[in-house]
Amino acid sequence: MGLITSAPATLSVTSFPYSLPGSGQAFLIGANTAESVRPPTHSESDWTYSLFRFYGGGTFVEDFSAGGAYVIAGSGGHAVPPNFGGCLFDFADATWKRIDNANGMPWMVRDLNAPGFSGEINSFGEINFA
Repeated sequence: MGLITSAPATLSVTSFPYSLPGSGQAFLIGANTAESVRPPTHSESDWTYSLFRFYGGGTFVEDFSAGGAYVIAGSGGHAVPPNFGGCLFDFADATWKRIDNANGMPWMVRDLNAPGFSGEINSFGEINFA
C-alpha cells in the first residue's frame, strides 16, 4: 500500500490481486459472480433483478476491507424480489459475497404484503406471525 499526500487531502492507494482496466476498458476482474452467492430461494433471474435491475443502487463501503466493497442491501419492492440481506463485491479479493440479515428475516421472492404471507408488519416494522 502506498500513500500519496497532497494538500489538503491524503489518498491511500491499495494494490490489488488483479489487473485494473485502463480508461475506457471493461473486463471481468472477479474470482466469482453475484450468481455464486444467490440465496436458495431466488432463481438466477430473481437475484439479478433484485441486485441490478431495480430502481436503486448500491454504495461503496471503504472500511469493509483493505480495498473497500460495493454493497447492495435492502433492495426490492414494487414486484422486485426482495434482498433482505446484502450482496457485495469486495475489491480486496475480487469476490462477491452475500451477507444474510441478522434479525432472522427469511429469504423469499415475494413482497411482504403479497398474498400468502402469514404475518403482518406493525408500525415499528416488526413482523407479527399468526
